[in-house]
Amino acid sequence: MKRKASVAMVDVCAIDLARFKEKLPAGTVAVVRTYQVDVRDSRQVVDCVRSALDAFNGIDYLVNCAGISSSHLIVDIPEDERDKVFAINIEGVFLFSREVAKEMIQRKTEKKRQRSLPGLPSPWPAAQIATVTFEEYRQKIFIGLTPLGRMAKPEDVARAVAFLALDGAEFITGTTLNVSGGGMH
Repeated sequence: MKRKASVAMVDVCAIDLARFKEKLPAGTVAVVRTYQVDVRDSRQVVDCVRSALDAFNGIDYLVNCAGISSSHLIVDIPEDERDKVFAINIEGVFLFSREVAKEMIQRKTEKKRQRSLPGLPSPWPAAQIATVTFEEYRQKIFIGLTPLGRMAKPEDVARAVAFLALDGAEFITGTTLNVSGGGMH
């Protein structure tokens, strides 16, 4: 018997949230709650996590997949655009990871683990986080070099998340899984 997940979906755009919710295959999710959150805003992240905890009585998995890129080459990216990319791709991952980890530690359950796609759970050094972000940025620039020749679709990421949620995957934790279509790093 397959278990159905209860899912909290987070995005800065309410329209995108509604569109993503509509695309979920019927009968695959028990409950879906949507939260319009700017991941750069610590207060919004804290409020979102608290609301999800109230709605679901706990969080078993965290999938960090908020991210943006720039159309500029790294040597040409304006500082304000770079700051926005870092704030969303790094600070947002850190904020959600920190808040969810607090709850997981409080519950003190070994079976529950935090998953991050494509970000990293805290407390990784900033240099490693920046390196991963740069690699994602580079992959987007050189998308034509990937064997599949396309960006990952939401269902590609969803299948990776479903795999990580399996009981047999409990030892895969605190790592980055690149759902990249075989893109070279």
